[in-house]
Amino acid sequence: MFSEVDWVPALTFVLITALSPGPNNLSSASMGVFYGYKRSLAYIVGIICGILITSILAGLIADVLLQVFPAYETILRGVGAVYILWLAYRTLQASYTDEADRPEPMGFWDGFILQFLNVKVMLFSLTLYASYLYPVIDQFLPLFITAAALAARAFLINSLWSLFGESIRRWLRKPAVSMAFNTIIALALVYNAADLLGIPKFIKQILTIN
Repeated sequence: MFSEVDWVPALTFVLITALSPGPNNLSSASMGVFYGYKRSLAYIVGIICGILITSILAGLIADVLLQVFPAYETILRGVGAVYILWLAYRTLQASYTDEADRPEPMGFWDGFILQFLNVKVMLFSLTLYASYLYPVIDQFLPLFITAAALAARAFLINSLWSLFGESIRRWLRKPAVSMAFNTIIALALVYNAADLLGIPKFIKQILTIN
């Protein structure tokens, strides 16, 4: 079952999206800047609990859709590619110089509820399970294991953004650094979208034939 998963593109997708600036990462960084890691921990735990549940729901939804409507996988690959390209575009536009007023500290429920309102998380989970992890979605235990792994990944990434938020934000305020960072992440996302559509394999086949 797990052996049927193509882990290289799946893990690439997971790691790249973990680095891209989004609501979870940037809010965790802001919490770290303003309140420190310890006071941010409840918020981060809320995030990972929300991700655990939304990941399981996404896997179950993907499984039902693939059984009832097999063409869904192809359609979602296209939708997922468009979504990833949108992420790349948003990444290029990301700014780290916002000097907004100090926010109120957020807690567990803020992080938890955010995952059900975060389109990025929902589309990421559906894309991941329908396009990469579909061999594991027909049984609950493998589905739960992968969802727990995603939650653990979220805990690690958001903890790092919180712990190093102040230094990250300081460096990213420099235009040259933020542009380089955003460009690298955006290009990686573009490649991932192309891979989702099978473009690299198609090009490889053409070169092999020639």
